[in-house]
Amino acid sequence: MRVLITGGRGFIASALIPRLLKRGDQVTILSRSPEGAEIPGVQVRGWTDDPKALLGDAEALVNLAGSPIFAKPGSEDELYRSRVNVSQQLMAALKAHPDPPRTWVNASAIWIYGQTGDELVDENHRPGTGPLVSLCNAWEDACSEAKHLGVRAVRLRAGLVLAEGGGPLAQLLPVVKFYEGDLSGPGRRTISWIHRDDMVNMILFCLDRYAVWGPMNAVSPDPRYLADFGRFLRTAMGAHKWDHVPGQPVSSLFADAADVLLQGCKIAPGKAQSLGFEFEKPSLQEAIKSMYEQRVLA
Repeated sequence: MRVLITGGRGFIASALIPRLLKRGDQVTILSRSPEGAEIPGVQVRGWTDDPKALLGDAEALVNLAGSPIFAKPGSEDELYRSRVNVSQQLMAALKAHPDPPRTWVNASAIWIYGQTGDELVDENHRPGTGPLVSLCNAWEDACSEAKHLGVRAVRLRAGLVLAEGGGPLAQLLPVVKFYEGDLSGPGRRTISWIHRDDMVNMILFCLDRYAVWGPMNAVSPDPRYLADFGRFLRTAMGAHKWDHVPGQPVSSLFADAADVLLQGCKIAPGKAQSLGFEFEKPSLQEAIKSMYEQRVLA
C-alpha cells in the first residue's frame, strides 16, 4: 500500500512508519520542512498548493498533524491551525485530485465527548461542550465531505497515547518526581488511554479493514482514575514516598487540556471491539509495567 502521512516526525508516526515499512508498504511523509525530515526508506514531500503533487499516487492518507496538547502551552490558534487547517487543506486536495486516496485515517481525540465523569460512553455519545470539544468538532468536520468522493474516512478519537520517552507520560513524570506522590488530588478523575503500540495497531487496522469508517475511539478497554496512574508508576519505578498532588500544578503543566484531564473522560472502544480489534496492552497496570519496571526516579 502507498501511504501518505502528515505529522511524520511526531510521537505516533515515529512508531507507525517502521511498522509500515516492515510489512512492505511504501511510505511518503508530507513536511513543511522537507530538508530536515529525512527518514531511511521514506520519501519526503514538501507542501504545495498543487493537489496532484501534494497527494501523488497515494492509496491511503494518515493525518497525524497537530501541535502537542500535553506539552508546554501553545496558543489556541496554534492548536487549531495545526489540526483543523491541515485537515481542511487535505480535504481540498482530495476534492481537486483526479484519483484521490481511497482511505483517509484522520486523527481526532476523545475530548470531543467533553467531561463524562464516571459515565462510560462510546462512539454513539453526543459531543460535549468546551473549547477542546469545539476544536475536535472542527477537526472532524474538515473531513466530512470525504464520503462524497468515495473516500473511506476514519476519525480516530485517541485518548492519552502512552509510551516511554514521549507523549503525556513524559509530561506526567516530572510531576511524579517533584511531588514524590500520586496524581490523585481531590476527587476522582477517570482517564482513557491507549498504549502507542495499540494506537499503531489500530491505525493499521483502519487502513486494512474496509468495514471501518466514521468515528472510532482509540482507547484501551481499561479506563482508570488518575490516582491509578500514580500508583502503578510508583510500583513500576520503585518510588518510596507518595503524597497527594493538588490540581493546580497539573493544570499548569497541561494548560487547557487539564480541564478534561482533571474532570474525567471515561471512554469505551466500542467500535474497535465490535469489529474484532485485539489489544496487545489492554491493562494500564501491565502497560506501565512494561515501560517502566525496574526503573527508578533519577
